[in-house]
Amino acid sequence: MLVFVVFTCIVLFIDKGRLKKDPAHQDEGHFTDYMSGFFPIILIVFVLRTFVAEPFQIPSSSMRPNLVVGDFILVNKFSYGIRMPILNNVLVPTGEVGRGDVVVFNYPENTKINYVKRAIGVPGDLIEYKNKVLSINGKVVEDHPVGPLSYTENTRQYGQITIATEAYRETINGH
Repeated sequence: MLVFVVFTCIVLFIDKGRLKKDPAHQDEGHFTDYMSGFFPIILIVFVLRTFVAEPFQIPSSSMRPNLVVGDFILVNKFSYGIRMPILNNVLVPTGEVGRGDVVVFNYPENTKINYVKRAIGVPGDLIEYKNKVLSINGKVVEDHPVGPLSYTENTRQYGQITIATEAYRETINGH
């Protein structure tokens, strides 16, 4: 997106420079005129996506039943701080991640993959998951069966499959 903003800005300056040199030849620069018209739109989209909100697509079924594969969510960029583009450094902190928040982050082993998950812990918490029992700071998180859950999943290996499982609900600090 940044490259497209820079490109359309350069084309805009080329187009404006050509018009200043010879206003009679403005009909010859159709491409530069057309591309320079995109600059304000691309700049606004770039600023909005960088500083205000960004759309993400749900990549897996891990957030079922609320968020399913292919759903789009709009992420508020101001929730945890105003960040520097590309460097991703926090310039102005505006909040902290809390339990129950849906967060988007890069997978540490492959930063091109975005993960969408619900936070269950905050810095300083001791999270333990052993024998299908979740505990936070030594306190077991109670879960209650909700009932059967069945959904269709598209996989690369097997195509479309139906998954039948049991749904559980847990509450962590009111979330």
